[in-house]
Amino acid sequence: MESKPKVVKVLAEHGKVSDEIDWNVYKFLMNERGPGYTACSPSLVELDNGKKAIKFLIDLTAVLDDGNLYGYGIIGEIYVNFENGEIIWATPIETLREKAAELIKIAKPQLRPKRY
Repeated sequence: MESKPKVVKVLAEHGKVSDEIDWNVYKFLMNERGPGYTACSPSLVELDNGKKAIKFLIDLTAVLDDGNLYGYGIIGEIYVNFENGEIIWATPIETLREKAAELIKIAKPQLRPKRY
């Protein structure tokens, strides 16, 4: 993947994405980054190349003993092409692992909604 895209404008701070895009992002995270990461908080942004993208935050998550999903905090980003749903860029796995190790030491996990 190329370098991290540069956002020049936020077109919509919040929003919902199609099930297809949601599924593509989920599959990418599971296949390319591994379990424990959840894409959340989609926003529509304009990149410095003039293209629109959906920017997701990546939350470090875990299902704890009570069966609920908990988040430790945001540790990365993922950008998806608005036109075709393809992944443009995501925080590298090494960075996610480093930030995850730091957060697990200091953060108290917070209950997350079933779908967000």
